[in-house]
Amino acid sequence: MTRSLPTRLYRLLLDACGVAAGALVGAMTFLVGYDVLARNLGWGSVVWVMDITEYMLPLATCLAAPWLMYQNMHIRLDVLNMVLSPRTLATIDRVASLIGAVVSVAITWYAFAVIADSRAAASIVMKTIIFPEWWVYIPVPCGFGLLAVECIRRLLFGPGVPLGTVDSPDLTAVHAPGPDSPETGGGRASAADSPAPPDGGSR
Repeated sequence: MTRSLPTRLYRLLLDACGVAAGALVGAMTFLVGYDVLARNLGWGSVVWVMDITEYMLPLATCLAAPWLMYQNMHIRLDVLNMVLSPRTLATIDRVASLIGAVVSVAITWYAFAVIADSRAAASIVMKTIIFPEWWVYIPVPCGFGLLAVECIRRLLFGPGVPLGTVDSPDLTAVHAPGPDSPETGGGRASAADSPAPPDGGSR
């Protein structure tokens, strides 16, 4: 099946978000580890590490969230797969997607309002690194805007990744016993199940 250009671009965008989030987590791990090691070895503390990691953490979270949902790796109650029908699961997922879309749009709108107020007030972050305060809020509308898009996509087309590209099991996937499955009583009979030969068999 050929993927459309918008679908490919959308997947590339979310994959880039996932890679960037992973890189940020790796960078945070390295910086914090190096800072702890340097202080214990008497090399002195890197004064800007705590400030940098403080801003990298929400950025990584906002970048990873839409990618995780796209890959069906967000938090779900997988136990429901065993007790509910596929149609019920699909309905629940669409209701959750609708709620997620509304909440994400509201947070995105509010984040843009906060950014506008911060720019109008010319607020400045005065720490080891000095920069405009509104820079801190940029990841929020970006991340939640993509979350809103993904929730709307799931609401319209279902929980699977577009065009069957998901690597994790679909929410609505169910196991159907095959003809050889013990659940259907099919398959070849084992030696233990075969009838015993009558007494005085063939000579």
